[in-house]
Amino acid sequence: MFFLRRSSDALRAALAALAAPLAALAAPLAARPLDLPSALRALGHPQGTLDALRHLLTLPPEALEGARSEALYAALDRVTLDTAQPLTARAWAVEALKRLGQGRGATRALLTGEEVEPALAREAAGALRALARVDLLAGATRHPDPEVRAHAAAAGADPEGLCALLSDPWPAVRYGAIVGLERLAAPASTCLAAALRDPEPAHQEHAARALGALSAAPWAARQEDSAGLRALGAGLLALAADTRSPPEARGAALVAVARWGSTEPAERVLKAHVEKGGLLTLSACAAQAIAVAAPLSPAERAARLSRLLVEGRAPEVRLAAARHLGALGAEGAERVRAWAARVGGDEGRAALARLPASAREGSGEGEGAGEGAPQELAPSLDEEDRLGL
Repeated sequence: MFFLRRSSDALRAALAALAAPLAALAAPLAARPLDLPSALRALGHPQGTLDALRHLLTLPPEALEGARSEALYAALDRVTLDTAQPLTARAWAVEALKRLGQGRGATRALLTGEEVEPALAREAAGALRALARVDLLAGATRHPDPEVRAHAAAAGADPEGLCALLSDPWPAVRYGAIVGLERLAAPASTCLAAALRDPEPAHQEHAARALGALSAAPWAARQEDSAGLRALGAGLLALAADTRSPPEARGAALVAVARWGSTEPAERVLKAHVEKGGLLTLSACAAQAIAVAAPLSPAERAARLSRLLVEGRAPEVRLAAARHLGALGAEGAERVRAWAARVGGDEGRAALARLPASAREGSGEGEGAGEGAPQELAPSLDEEDRLGL
């Protein structure tokens, strides 16, 4: 969604066109292994390549098991690199290698070779990212095509250059860098603080969540006074207080600040909500911040969330409190059940529905939840959508 992809539309349409045959052929082909000698002959014949690839891509995974061989991989490599082949055939060869779980040098060559069609380079980068072949994506964060850079960054390739990509002019590349830095979870990942000022609100939100998660990294306690952590804290506090930013991004910052040890911003939000109402999304996030707050004991978290059940001015906030209180363990679940019994009606039933499954009927209370394990709020956008892929 973030950039023009016209040159790859035809390839994606061709790959998508295989979805219906796959569904139709999956059942009868499930027990029938691939005839490898015939497939190899077809792949080597100019008039049989597309048909052979189409057949490969419509086979269910179990039918491919007997075909895994270096001979097949080499044949697909040859199609991938053969500039005389139609673009669709080369893209299908990349896809077939991906489905076979093979990250190959031939696929990487589409990222490093001269005069490679951009659409083909994008397919190659996407395949290598799906296979987690970070080694084969080395250098691809500097590729001229933004979609290739986005795939490589999201995979965590070239970690020393990911911070610089946070200022890339293409939103998809910036988002890929956020994902990659989150995956690395290294001290250098504190540069994600720069993404808290990204013009895309969804990027701000994801960066805030990623920065909060860094608090659990083994190195975090050892670098308490580092410049990176100071910038991280300042950036999160600024976003949490920025009334111009969307409440989802501000709420993610509230939760992150609590993970790093301060509940003050979340407490201010909840105080304002209790006194004046409103701030629904932000207050729901503040409830999560209380539930994950590093400086609070489980008993303190439960007490504050229980109070919010009673004092919350809107169902959305009370139900958020119930959700996170119930996830704290057996005692929290019992408090939610008692409150739900008092209020009854739709809200009481909705509160019970937010309990861990094992605690809803009053048996096996809190099993699998554990103390201090509140449920995370779901991301507001799908990762692939944000990458624009």
